[in-house]
Amino acid sequence: MAGFTGLRDCGNAPRKILLQDFYKAIYRGETQYLMDFLHEQFVWDFPGGTIRQDKKAALEYLSQYYAARMGQLTITNMITHGAEAAVSGTVLTESGLEYHFCDIFTFSSAGRSLIKHISSFQR
Repeated sequence: MAGFTGLRDCGNAPRKILLQDFYKAIYRGETQYLMDFLHEQFVWDFPGGTIRQDKKAALEYLSQYYAARMGQLTITNMITHGAEAAVSGTVLTESGLEYHFCDIFTFSSAGRSLIKHISSFQR
């Protein structure tokens, strides 16, 4: 059951394609590729938890924790509007644990595709 499952029809929404590519890169552990998605002043906020203050810290987190343990990543919903987006889905870890997530994205502007902030909620 290992793999990545994204949304089927994102062809007319460039920001949805970008976000889907972002999650594919996370799943595959392509941390260097992820650098191209992130704004220089990037912040990743885990309410009630850790805040990653820059690109390097975020990528270290992804390479050591997130990507290494995923067996299956499934995107179930994606909403984009202007400089904001929300993505929800599920992760099944290689050890069999399942959790649900919702990530709220803020881009540097409505016209630019650099991610400036992510708030991540997990259950």
